[in-house]
Amino acid sequence: MDRAVVPPALAHGGVAVKPGRVDIEKLHVALRRLGRGHLLMVAERAIEMVPKAKLLALVGDMVRLDQQPPPRLLALFSEITVFSENHSRRSVCWTSTRS
Repeated sequence: MDRAVVPPALAHGGVAVKPGRVDIEKLHVALRRLGRGHLLMVAERAIEMVPKAKLLALVGDMVRLDQQPPPRLLALFSEITVFSENHSRRSVCWTSTRS
């Protein structure tokens, strides 16, 4: 999954911050202002950057990493994924039967 890495601040015309010069308090405030989608992107980036040995410390109190989902739930996720992939490839046009 190769992606061009553009710091979000630069992508939106912001100011680049030199590594090591992040004001943690300002970061806390900025994160609280972000919408859910952006917070999920931050979380996904963090998961990719954090060593696997530290993931439990990062999310262990919110996500059960030690537990496999039941087979029935895995099968349901698989069906949903297939359904979603099949339907995202088609364009659906709904027409009204009213005159």
